[in-house]
Amino acid sequence: AKSYCNVDAIVCTALNCGADAVYVGYGFLSESVELSGKCREVGLTYIGPSTELLTFLADKAAVKAMIRELAVSTNVNRLHGAPKEIDIQIVADGAGNLLAVGDRDSSYVDNATRLMGESPAYALSEKTRKKLYKAAKKIAQALDFVGVGSVNFYVDRDGNHVFKQFVPRLQVGCAITEVQCRINLTKWQVRIAAGENLEFSEAELLENGCTLGCRIYAVNPENNMPQAGEISILHIPCGLGVRMETAVYQNCKLPVEYEPMLAKLVVHAGNREE
Repeated sequence: AKSYCNVDAIVCTALNCGADAVYVGYGFLSESVELSGKCREVGLTYIGPSTELLTFLADKAAVKAMIRELAVSTNVNRLHGAPKEIDIQIVADGAGNLLAVGDRDSSYVDNATRLMGESPAYALSEKTRKKLYKAAKKIAQALDFVGVGSVNFYVDRDGNHVFKQFVPRLQVGCAITEVQCRINLTKWQVRIAAGENLEFSEAELLENGCTLGCRIYAVNPENNMPQAGEISILHIPCGLGVRMETAVYQNCKLPVEYEPMLAKLVVHAGNREE
């Protein structure tokens, strides 16, 4: 609240440095009604979901009622076995162009913490995939969504699916979709906020091998709590089909006050076996 989540400090800094927009990516402020509203009050563009959309999504009963009316989700009692969590990536501009640009299996978790993701989702039939894409776009259209976001579902082995949530911002797993679909989602989130229209189609993005993403955490494995310490040796992988996003460096000291995720490692190849 006194540092990176200080809304007033962020807005004042943006005004003082002459910026015309504020962009927070993902994290605590990426769904902040307060920040979105204050940006609008002072004439700054908030690169992210509108205040109205954030307010609506916070009303869980209203969202559930909308999903029932759209009839895009099966009953949760019909799911069989251990359902997978599938994220459908959505990109929409202000001119009415709305695309589903890939899917991710985000089922690899430990104590509710996502550890890995995979695109395209493994063992998801094309029939089910098309059904999820259609449902995701229908939900985004009903919300008049503009920007970059994800529609998340639970899907069982028979293809039955249940709506989990609409995420109106970038997710950590978006890096997987960026590599898989050869698209810079961060850049397009900024471009859309600036009034630009999409310049690509779904067809040219979706056929492109397989991508796996891993999140690297600094935690105590016994209790999954953040683990402070120093990184004495660091070797960052690289090469064809390897993307590493991190802010750590050799001999850096890790605090416990922040998110314990140190890096995102994303690898791509022509097929899943590779």
